[in-house]
Amino acid sequence: NAEYMGTLSECLFFFVMGDAAKSFVSGWVGGLGGLVVGHPFDTVKTRMQAAPVPTAATAVLRKTLSQEGIRGLYKGVIAPAWGIGPVMALYFVTNDSCRRLLAVRRGVDDAALPLRDVLL
Repeated sequence: NAEYMGTLSECLFFFVMGDAAKSFVSGWVGGLGGLVVGHPFDTVKTRMQAAPVPTAATAVLRKTLSQEGIRGLYKGVIAPAWGIGPVMALYFVTNDSCRRLLAVRRGVDDAALPLRDVLL
Protein backbone atom coordinates (compact mmCIF):
# COMPACT_ATOMS: atom_id res chain seq x y z
CA ASN A 1 0.00 0.00 0.00
CA ALA A 2 1.53 3.33 -1.09
CA GLU A 3 -0.04 5.18 1.84
CA TYR A 4 1.55 2.76 4.32
CA MET A 5 4.99 3.13 2.71
CA GLY A 6 4.64 6.90 2.94
CA THR A 7 3.95 6.61 6.66
CA LEU A 8 6.90 4.28 7.16
CA SER A 9 9.13 6.68 5.20
CA GLU A 10 7.94 9.58 7.34
CA CYS A 11 8.69 7.61 10.49
CA LEU A 12 12.21 6.77 9.32
CA PHE A 13 12.76 10.35 8.19
CA PHE A 14 11.82 11.73 11.60
CA PHE A 15 13.97 9.20 13.40
CA VAL A 16 17.18 10.11 11.57
CA MET A 17 16.67 13.86 11.96
CA GLY A 18 18.65 15.87 14.49
CA ASP A 19 15.59 16.03 16.75
CA ALA A 20 16.01 12.34 17.56
CA ALA A 21 19.57 12.97 18.71
CA LYS A 22 18.35 15.83 20.90
CA SER A 23 15.67 13.62 22.40
CA PHE A 24 18.21 10.86 23.02
CA VAL A 25 20.63 13.16 24.84
CA SER A 26 17.80 14.83 26.77
CA GLY A 27 16.50 11.47 27.94
CA TRP A 28 19.96 10.29 28.96
CA VAL A 29 20.70 13.47 30.91
CA GLY A 30 17.22 13.50 32.44
CA GLY A 31 17.59 9.89 33.57
CA LEU A 32 20.95 10.61 35.17
CA GLY A 33 19.56 13.75 36.79
CA GLY A 34 16.76 11.77 38.36
CA LEU A 35 19.26 9.23 39.59
CA VAL A 36 21.48 11.90 41.16
CA VAL A 37 18.47 13.28 43.04
CA GLY A 38 16.81 9.99 43.93
CA HIS A 39 19.69 7.65 44.77
CA PRO A 40 20.41 9.12 48.23
CA PHE A 41 16.76 8.45 49.18
CA ASP A 42 17.12 4.85 48.01
CA THR A 43 20.35 4.46 49.99
CA VAL A 44 18.71 5.72 53.18
CA LYS A 45 15.65 3.52 52.58
CA THR A 46 17.79 0.44 51.99
CA ARG A 47 19.83 1.06 55.12
CA MET A 48 16.66 1.55 57.14
CA GLN A 49 15.35 -1.79 55.87
CA ALA A 50 18.64 -3.54 56.66
CA ALA A 51 18.91 -2.12 60.19
CA PRO A 52 18.45 -4.74 62.94
CA VAL A 53 16.09 -2.40 64.84
CA PRO A 54 13.69 0.20 63.42
CA THR A 55 15.63 3.38 62.72
CA ALA A 56 14.42 6.83 61.62
CA ALA A 57 15.46 8.14 58.23
CA THR A 58 17.09 11.21 59.78
CA ALA A 59 19.22 9.00 62.07
CA VAL A 60 20.34 6.87 59.11
CA LEU A 61 21.13 10.00 57.11
CA ARG A 62 23.15 11.57 59.95
CA LYS A 63 25.08 8.35 60.56
CA THR A 64 25.86 7.89 56.86
CA LEU A 65 27.04 11.49 56.44
CA SER A 66 29.16 11.43 59.60
CA GLN A 67 30.84 8.09 58.84
CA GLU A 68 31.10 8.13 55.04
CA GLY A 69 30.39 11.67 53.93
CA ILE A 70 28.28 12.54 50.91
CA ARG A 71 29.88 9.70 48.93
CA GLY A 72 28.17 7.23 51.25
CA LEU A 73 24.80 8.30 49.88
CA TYR A 74 25.91 7.37 46.37
CA LYS A 75 27.27 3.89 47.05
CA GLY A 76 26.09 1.55 44.33
CA VAL A 77 25.07 4.32 41.94
CA ILE A 78 27.19 3.05 39.03
CA ALA A 79 25.00 0.04 38.16
CA PRO A 80 21.74 2.01 37.91
CA ALA A 81 23.54 4.77 36.01
CA TRP A 82 24.42 2.31 33.25
CA GLY A 83 20.79 1.30 32.95
CA ILE A 84 18.71 4.43 33.50
CA GLY A 85 20.49 6.58 30.91
CA PRO A 86 19.83 4.35 27.90
CA VAL A 87 16.32 3.44 29.06
CA MET A 88 15.22 7.05 29.42
CA ALA A 89 16.99 8.02 26.19
CA LEU A 90 15.07 5.37 24.24
CA TYR A 91 11.85 6.39 25.97
CA PHE A 92 12.32 10.05 24.94
CA VAL A 93 13.22 9.16 21.34
CA THR A 94 10.24 6.83 21.01
CA ASN A 95 7.83 9.31 22.56
CA ASP A 96 9.00 12.23 20.42
CA SER A 97 9.07 10.17 17.21
CA CYS A 98 5.55 8.87 17.79
CA ARG A 99 4.27 12.36 18.61
CA ARG A 100 5.77 13.72 15.39
CA LEU A 101 4.34 10.86 13.35
CA LEU A 102 0.88 11.36 14.86
CA ALA A 103 1.09 15.11 14.24
CA VAL A 104 1.97 14.56 10.58
CA ARG A 105 -0.88 12.07 10.15
CA ARG A 106 -3.32 14.48 11.83
CA GLY A 107 -1.95 17.49 9.94
CA VAL A 108 -1.22 19.52 13.08
CA ASP A 109 1.80 20.70 15.00
CA ASP A 110 2.90 18.15 17.62
CA ALA A 111 2.29 20.77 20.34
CA ALA A 112 -1.35 20.95 19.18
CA LEU A 113 -2.07 17.21 19.48
CA PRO A 114 -5.20 16.50 21.51
CA LEU A 115 -4.71 14.90 24.91
CA ARG A 116 -6.25 11.63 23.75
CA ASP A 117 -3.50 11.30 21.12
CA VAL A 118 -0.72 12.23 23.53
CA LEU A 119 -1.90 9.61 26.02
CA LEU A 120 -1.93 6.98 23.29
